[in-house]
Amino acid sequence: MKLDNLLSSKRVSIVLVAFLLIGGLSYAGYEATSTSQFCRSCHVMEDAYQSWYHSAHRSVVVSCTDCHMPKSLGYKLVYKVTSGTRDIYKNIAGPPDVIKAKEETIKIVNENCKRCHAKMVAKINMNGRRCTDCHRYIPHGASLAER
Repeated sequence: MKLDNLLSSKRVSIVLVAFLLIGGLSYAGYEATSTSQFCRSCHVMEDAYQSWYHSAHRSVVVSCTDCHMPKSLGYKLVYKVTSGTRDIYKNIAGPPDVIKAKEETIKIVNENCKRCHAKMVAKINMNGRRCTDCHRYIPHGASLAER
């Protein structure tokens, strides 16, 4: 009986340690991939990084994910895995290219624009328009869109 309890305690300990290890590594990976430096590590993102770095948004936007990721944690995790995997695959399977925003990304960016600029947006009749319809090149500049 005592041996069974000891084995059961060992199993629980092993599962707990494994859970904490996986959780800790997942959190570390999540944090590491949430920085602008990580985004910049893909050479096709260098121009986007440089244009953001030299823009007025740099002083208020901590990282690329502030604009380009959803705010809801669950949605953010799923989106981060799917879009990141797609971008990695695209650059491994074919020649590296400029990563173009998908419709879902454009929607996320616009929601984040409205969240940060809520007071200003409240004074504007959007008439179904998106922020990026007029402000397409902020903060990354026109040079990226001309490719």
